[in-house]
Amino acid sequence: MKKIMINIFEQYAILDAEAKALDAKKADLRAHILRALIENNHEPVETPFGKFTYSPTTKYVYPDTLVEMEEELKALQVKAKNTGEAVETKTDSFRFVSTKI
Repeated sequence: MKKIMINIFEQYAILDAEAKALDAKKADLRAHILRALIENNHEPVETPFGKFTYSPTTKYVYPDTLVEMEEELKALQVKAKNTGEAVETKTDSFRFVSTKI
């Protein structure tokens, strides 16, 4: 492979590693900020960098009957794929698995 091609793969691998490190740091900061907002009685905090607002997320646990219906739907979707009733579309993409840098 040409030297230029190897270079773009190397650049991608380095950026991927840096992004993972930044994501970990960001998750740690999010936890600290969330604790601070909770301790501040959920009041928004305005800073020179922007406004931080407590915003709870909602998650639902559905009754067994709905879970069973979802499982039936998944089975019907598999059947539709296998019989050709479902329309398949593909998008160009790639997956990157890093080595230790």
